[in-house]
Amino acid sequence: MQAFERHLGTIMGALILGAIFWVGTNLIENIDTAARTDVRLSNIEADLKELKLDIATGMDDRWRRRDAMALQKVNDARLNTLETWKVDTEKRLDRIESN
Repeated sequence: MQAFERHLGTIMGALILGAIFWVGTNLIENIDTAARTDVRLSNIEADLKELKLDIATGMDDRWRRRDAMALQKVNDARLNTLETWKVDTEKRLDRIESN
């Protein structure tokens, strides 16, 4: 009976160690992904500031203004998508950290 208990303890220890390893790996992966997303967001925000400045300075060419406004809409949509994804990733990260 003692041998069975030792084997059971070994198996439980291996399962717990595997779970800790899995959570740690996912945590590191999500942190890296969140960092990359932050860099993307800051790049998009810089592009948006530049576009808004171009629009505010009153580009003389209507076509350039229209192109800049279209690009701004695309970047706004990307920014919203990335921000939503970032919030979802942070929620998943918090769930993993709390477990």
